[in-house]
Parts: sequence; C-alpha cells; structure tokens
Amino acid sequence: MTVKEAYTTRELARLLGFLTIRSVLLRAEREGWQFRPRKGRGGGKEWLVASMPLETQHAIQMAEDRLAIETEAAHNALLPALKEGGNLVPARDTRDLMDPKRANKASLKSNLLDLYLQWQSRYGATVKEKQNFIMAYQAGYWMDILLVVGPNVSWKTLEKWKLISREQGLRGLIDGRGMCNRGKSMLTEKHKAIIKGQILLPNAPQIGACMDNIEARCKAEGLAVPSEDTVRRFVKRYERTCFDAWTFFRRGEKAWNDRCAISILRDWSLVGVGDVVIGAAALAADYNGAAKASHIKDKLIEMTHLNETLYSCGIACSCEGCPTKAGNYQIDLLLANVCKQNVTRFPYEIVRLAEDIAGGLMVTMPSETDFKSETVVGNNGETIGDICNKYFAAREGVSTEDRQRIMRFLENMCLGAAAVGYRTESMHGAGSPQAQRIMIARQGNIQEKKKLAKNIAGIQK
Repeated sequence: MTVKEAYTTRELARLLGFLTIRSVLLRAEREGWQFRPRKGRGGGKEWLVASMPLETQHAIQMAEDRLAIETEAAHNALLPALKEGGNLVPARDTRDLMDPKRANKASLKSNLLDLYLQWQSRYGATVKEKQNFIMAYQAGYWMDILLVVGPNVSWKTLEKWKLISREQGLRGLIDGRGMCNRGKSMLTEKHKAIIKGQILLPNAPQIGACMDNIEARCKAEGLAVPSEDTVRRFVKRYERTCFDAWTFFRRGEKAWNDRCAISILRDWSLVGVGDVVIGAAALAADYNGAAKASHIKDKLIEMTHLNETLYSCGIACSCEGCPTKAGNYQIDLLLANVCKQNVTRFPYEIVRLAEDIAGGLMVTMPSETDFKSETVVGNNGETIGDICNKYFAAREGVSTEDRQRIMRFLENMCLGAAAVGYRTESMHGAGSPQAQRIMIARQGNIQEKKKLAKNIAGIQK
C-alpha cells in the first residue's frame, strides 16, 4: 500500500536509490511501467504504481516506510520542547465547515423549536400539550420542516435542543454526525507518513501509546488531528494489506521470516505445499552437489509419488460423486476419507525425505549475521563472514547465500513455524485420523466384499 498511486521520475529515483534519472527510465522500459501526464508547470510523467511488478511496488512501499520512520524519529526528539513552548498549532474546529444542507437543517430545527415554545406559551407546558404539539408536527402541520428534519422527533428531543440552543446558539443544532471528524477521517499523505513513522517501530508499540505523539506532530504541522478510531482503522488496513512490512519493522527480520512464510505458504489456492517442499529438496540436493546421486533421485521420485497420490485421491472422490435431489453434488464419502487418511501420513514422509536430502546443515547453518560479520578472528585477517562463506560454500556456480536461503526455507517448512500449516494441519485438519477410520469402516461394505469372494471361490453358504 504505497502512499500515492503515481510518482514522478525524480521521486522514484530517490525512493529506489538510483543515482540518475536515466536508471529509472531504463527500469520503466524494462518492466513496462505505464504513465500519465503530470499536471502543473514543467509537465513530465507520473509512473502508475499499479502497472509496476509486485517486487517494485514492495520496494517503493518499504522505502516510504523507512523514510517515514527516520523523519518521525528526528521530529520526536523535538516534541518535548514544542509541547513546553506552546508552539503547537491548535486543530481547527471542523464543525465550522458547515455545508448549506446542514445549515438549512439546523435553521429549520431552530424554527421548529420556536414554534414549540410559542405552542407552550399559548396552550401551556404540560406533558399533554407537548405531546399534542408533536402529533400536529408529525401530521404535517409544518410540512416544510417535516420533510427536512424528519418525523423522528419527540418533545424530549425538543427540550434537549432548547438547552443546547441556550448554550451554543444555532451552531449547537448542527447535525454533528460525521461533522466532528471532517478533515480527520480523510487522512492526507502527511497524516499517513506521521502515523506510520510512529507505529512502525521495534517492540511493537500500542496505538494508544502513540496517540500523544501523533497528535503533537499533527498540530506541529498545522494538520487536523485524527481521532484514535481513525488511526486504528488506517493501521488495521495497513496491517492487512502490508503484512510483510508491518511485521518486518515492528517485530524484526526473524519474525518476518517466520510469519510471512506462513502467510504465503498457507494459501492453498495458490500453491501445493508438497510441490514446494519437493522443489526445495531438489534445489538443496543441487546446491549440495548431489543432484545426480541415484539415492537422491529415488527419494525425489518417492516424494513425487506420495504427493501425486494425494492429488489423485482428491480428484477421484470428486469424480465419483453423485447429484442429490437438491441439484448439488455429494462426493464419494469412502474415497474422501481414504484421501484424508493418506493426508495424515504422506506429508510426514515427504518432510522426512526432504530432511534426509538436505542434510544436517538445514538446522546447523550459521545465522545471516555470521555470514555478514566483519569481526576479524583469523591469523591472516579473516573475518567470521569470510570463514563462513568459505566453508559453507555451495557447488560451483551457486552462491553461499542461495544455499543458506534454501536451507532456512526447508527448516521453516519442516520444523519451523510453517510446519504447523503443513504437518499438524494435515494430521488434525478436518478431523483426526481415527475419525476417517471410523468412516472407512462404515463405508467399506465388507459384507458385499465377502459375497464376492464366496462367489468366485464357489462357496455356497
């Protein structure tokens, strides 16, 4: 979720870290970006974010978030002095922004209140007379007011309006629904940058704890102060649409690796998890230099056989289904439970074979910090990073980083947070194994199978 829907070439050069404008233009041509004419003096182009690849959109969003965090960190240091010096610009009263429709309705409310007071001066202020006035109003005696203010008015409402009118005048009769948030709920780019800069901080600060700083920063910039509900809605939408950036900035890289892997791999409509594990195991064997070994090939064949058997069972129970009287289809219950019984077993064997192929390095690989460490430990000036890259090197033509990535990926899928969505969910999702065995016993039709055997064997009884 980028701040804007289109950016100029200079803005993209700054966000994407390009040194020259030409670099941006070359990337735009290579990736097929679309543009629209830039309004204002100078003309030029604005590149549409929606036409960019997801990787580029993500890079822009992350750059914006980093910039917001850095900017707000610098401003936060100045907030105490601004608060003490009283240099914060007060937020404007947005109820002064009264449109003609609201003004007309408030004026008619005032007219109705005057008629109500006149009625009381003529007929008395008893409850009965107050009710009589409301009956006359709702009957259409003052139709021009009724059409605008509406029939849902009681004498208690009018008494409330009388008190408000005494204290605040006509302004107090303005329909405040939505008006008190005018200028606040429509967050500007600056609002969003301030909110993200205060929220996307390590240790995941709570929104309530950040509201004082957000309010102070908005006042310092002369902006309307958004309500806490508005901020929470924006943050919730940002978390939903930019979960990877949200996790990375608030919880760190390790949490990003674990949680974002889950959000990708658990989307069963996009990818077969078993296919991903098989592909990762094949890559690990390739990077280890053992892809041509016969036992590796045999294990990959077995993994493929198990995974495709699951797929075949799913297809079979669907194809063997039958229509019901209502017109919808019922799957073959026996084959469906056989498929689910296999699901409780085969993924575990696929994972075991993947661990076998990858080797122990899958769990003993040094961390990324070690591979990038500049700490000197060798007699000849070698750093920890040099030693790790030397002794954990992959086969020729493959970088050590790629080998590290695939090992960490397999670790996450087989033993880490993502294993919950593959192994445990396969075991207990849609019922535990014994539930399927009970259904297989019921649907297996053992008695009919006995008759078939007797018939072939020539047994009469």
